[in-house]
Amino acid sequence: MSKISFDELYMDLAQNLATKSHCVKMKVGAVISKDTRIISLGYNGPPAGTHNCDEEWPVDGCARDRKGGCSLALHAEANAILYAAKIKLH
Repeated sequence: MSKISFDELYMDLAQNLATKSHCVKMKVGAVISKDTRIISLGYNGPPAGTHNCDEEWPVDGCARDRKGGCSLALHAEANAILYAAKIKLH
């Protein structure tokens, strides 16, 4: 049995993280790594403490911005970066 590469492992993890998203329109996961170590993880969705789109607006999701994107959600990559910065401060 051959081992999968770290890139494949991290992509699988990002795809699984995407299932945690509260976004009705699109589900995305992100993994930030350095060499073979995971630095942070994230998935797209509204900021902590705000409405979860799939609970508040389960059919259509939240309002769209003028470009057609979600008006509430943060990108998965942004969430991963923000979490990494938050952890580093502690």
